[in-house]
Parts: sequence; structure tokens; C-alpha cells
Amino acid sequence: MKINKLAIPLMLNNITSMVITLCDQAMIGKTYMEGFASVDIIGNNIYEITGVLEAISISLNIVDSKVKGKNNIENLGYVK
Repeated sequence: MKINKLAIPLMLNNITSMVITLCDQAMIGKTYMEGFASVDIIGNNIYEITGVLEAISISLNIVDSKVKGKNNIENLGYVK
């Protein structure tokens, strides 16, 4: 059951990302055919950049939680 709690938001994220990309491509492709490929490239790059930033944020939260768990508050926020 714990796997489903993690898998469902990930699936919804991927589905909404695909729907948004398809809508962008439909709007751009109808008016400007040369920009059709650029929409997909830009959409994928934005998705990758936000994924990397989310991973960094999660890893920093883990490190800060470990520091706070050791009651070492003066080092909280600093990665060594």
C-alpha cells in the first residue's frame, strides 16, 4: 500500500506533463509549424530542470533532518 501512495502522484505528474505538452504542441502546431519541435524540446528541458531542483531540495531536507535529529541546531542549514 505504501508503494501506491508514492506511485499515484508520480503517475499523475507524468500524465499531466504529457497533457500539457500535447496542448502546447496543438496550439503552436496550428499556427506556427516550425515551432512545433521547439515546444517539445523546451518542455522537456523545463521538466528535467525542475526534477533536478526537486532532487536537490529533497536531499538537503534529509541532511537537515539528520542534523536536527542530533540536536546540533547551530550547524542546521550548513552541509559539510
